[in-house]
Amino acid sequence: MKILLILISVLLVMNTPMHAAQLEALETFEEVHGNFHRYTWVSDAAIPLIMGKVSQLLDSGTDPKKIVFIFDVDGTLTDEQMPSGGVTYPRSSEMINFVRALHSLGVTMIASSAWDQFDHTVGRIRALGLCDVFQAKGGRLPTKEVSIKGRALTADSLGNIISVRDTGSRSNYYRAKFISTFFADDEMAMRGPFPFSHIFFLDDSDRNVDQFMLDFEHFFPTQGSAQESPIVFAYLLTPPLINIKARQTLHKF
Repeated sequence: MKILLILISVLLVMNTPMHAAQLEALETFEEVHGNFHRYTWVSDAAIPLIMGKVSQLLDSGTDPKKIVFIFDVDGTLTDEQMPSGGVTYPRSSEMINFVRALHSLGVTMIASSAWDQFDHTVGRIRALGLCDVFQAKGGRLPTKEVSIKGRALTADSLGNIISVRDTGSRSNYYRAKFISTFFADDEMAMRGPFPFSHIFFLDDSDRNVDQFMLDFEHFFPTQGSAQESPIVFAYLLTPPLINIKARQTLHKF
């Protein structure tokens, strides 16, 4: 009943009915590579369909803690693809309501930005009022240098706000977002079997989605993996639009 009520609340907020045509349109842009499902040019109007997948999993008995959502920050949670350093505005009220609805269902939530200014990323999460969702309490942890399955990695984290990059990479970008799952919830995945059966990833960068799939295939190759592979749903979002409504609301005060 709780799952149904939350799903209905998301639909009411968006005022977007889940038509069969919508589902068909979303699946038209689906590419399947083994257990990796990639969807391209997904708008906020598809949020109820993503929520529907979660509802089906929970209704079938999937433990919510075995479901993890990884959200990019700039352009996915905010309405600007590049952080400006000014006031932070949400991508849309629908996206923020979606994030909160997922949190209330008990699924694991991660925010992972590719930008190399981690403190600024935390500031944007704080400005969006989502620190509780991503368990961002206390101060930033010291930067970690670890090795996972032959990969030398550098990670910055505060709760489940996690940015990861290959230590030896020439790029300063923290694009290893799939690997953030190994650091979530007190590093469960580094202490034992991989804890998630279903992974949902939302990002507005094609390159980040490509890297996510490469990293997934590195840790869960089609053949020879000792662990059962999780199922991944990766959504390449449409570029964000300037949230005029949020700006108008702010300037009223």
